[in-house]
Amino acid sequence: MSNAIELRGVSYSPSKKFEIRDLALNVPRGSMYGFLGPNGSGKTTTMRLIMGMLRPAAGTIKVLDGYMPEDAPRLLARIGYVPERLHLYQTLTVDEAVRALHRRGGQE
Repeated sequence: MSNAIELRGVSYSPSKKFEIRDLALNVPRGSMYGFLGPNGSGKTTTMRLIMGMLRPAAGTIKVLDGYMPEDAPRLLARIGYVPERLHLYQTLTVDEAVRALHRRGGQE
């Protein structure tokens, strides 16, 4: 069975107080996964990395046979993501947000 999501050696560190280091994750196609953990443990950051909203410092993120954030516009057309709160591009349409994300190379 192939994977819908694959993270290999993903690292991200926005500050000295928080980092994700050497994260590996496989989500097989057709599976349903959830993230559980305390506040500040990296659940939302991991989702933002998977969605191409943040660029990892190291490692690769593969979603539906494409790479994030490099293939974000093509992949986001096939993905649904509903965050608890809107975090980014609140005044833009979906099309405008995808185009802005593509122009910035996936960096927030």
